[in-house]
Amino acid sequence: MQGVNRYNSPATNCPCVDGYIEMGVIQSYCCPQTCQTCNLTQCLSCPIFTYRVLTNGSCACMNNLVEIGEITCGCPLRMYVFNSTCVLCPFNCYTCSYNPINDTVYCVSCQPNMSRDMDPTTGCSCLDWFK
Repeated sequence: MQGVNRYNSPATNCPCVDGYIEMGVIQSYCCPQTCQTCNLTQCLSCPIFTYRVLTNGSCACMNNLVEIGEITCGCPLRMYVFNSTCVLCPFNCYTCSYNPINDTVYCVSCQPNMSRDMDPTTGCSCLDWFK
């Protein structure tokens, strides 16, 4: 299986193609970046903290999460991760984040065109002239 998922470039030791990483010590091979470990044909485990689960030999995003970048799964805009699933942000938030330490959802940015201003203490509050 030599050469699988590799660039044909002997001068650079035939590196893994984009989206794959080097695995194995004695017999080296290329695994998808979404795998923690793999064999020549499939993922055997998934990286922790990436919201991935092993499904039919590949590491798929859990529940209703989506691909974010090349390795991690997350939520689309206007949603945040809670218990490994995507949940809608509060209505006045455009983007938000969940803090598990104090079990609180914070607005990161406000809905555009809704006459709201981002306040670090209160979140997305009505502008003064709308109060």
